Amino acid sequence: MKFYSRGKLLLTGEYLVLDKASAIALPTTKGQWLDVSVSSEQSKWKSFDSDGKCWFSFEFNLADVLADRVTTQNNLEERIVNLLQEMYRINANCFPSDNYYFTTYLEFNRNWGLGTSSTLINNLAQFANINPYQLLQKTFGGSGYDIACAQANQPILYQNQDFQPIQIPKVLQDNLYFIYLNKKQNSREAIKHYRNLTKDKKDFINQLNSINQQFLSVEKITEAEHLLEEHEKMISELLDQKTIKEKLFPDFNGIVKSLGAWGGDFVAVLSRNDCFSYFNSKGFKTIFTYNDLVLSN
Repeated sequence: MKFYSRGKLLLTGEYLVLDKASAIALPTTKGQWLDVSVSSEQSKWKSFDSDGKCWFSFEFNLADVLADRVTTQNNLEERIVNLLQEMYRINANCFPSDNYYFTTYLEFNRNWGLGTSSTLINNLAQFANINPYQLLQKTFGGSGYDIACAQANQPILYQNQDFQPIQIPKVLQDNLYFIYLNKKQNSREAIKHYRNLTKDKKDFINQLNSINQQFLSVEKITEAEHLLEEHEKMISELLDQKTIKEKLFPDFNGIVKSLGAWGGDFVAVLSRNDCFSYFNSKGFKTIFTYNDLVLSN
């Protein structure tokens, strides 16, 4: 049995989406496959990166895992055990055979932060015939926008496990780039920092919801620039952190916006001119155009 899920980018709504604000999320052209077959021996798990190399392997007896009789050797093994146990708790009929071969295949570099975990959870939920949001909350946690992206075929407006397909304005599609910052951000630590904030978030949420509605109807690049800049300043104020442009790209003639957890993974760049040479000169070589990376109908 084979299952597939899309990767994700969060264009707007970072952090506040955890408190049920709306967010514009983008399913990516690259995702992850899961292949499951019955094993006559021990259960075996193998995960392959986009370069075809096996980056994780794990052998176990499924009955021992489900009975919590397995001693894990590292965090990755512990996470897999936890996922399998929660799948079984949600649906006791999800493992009709004694053991299985589980093989995952990533289409993107696992350091890019495009959803290695969310695509896995959605694929496992398909195999187990369970609600992926329920599996997410029982294991990794989060807002669930990444699960929505895993199932989507075009950009979405997401809010509290509900989403609707949207059209990203053409002026954005033609001038939006995604640049990898050469390091993976720890989303769990970023969320923990956000959760510890004592600020009243109501006004921030209302401002964000307004920005999203305006964003979907922009016709001129100046309008998009203004809204992205407003969004970035708002989250900067919320987190008491400098924007990524202030930190790394103060001389860039365009808009630079953090995506997801601030400080790593990808940034979105809205530029009226080709921005490849500028970011290449700064040491950032992984650059995608909108159409390269975003799945559109």
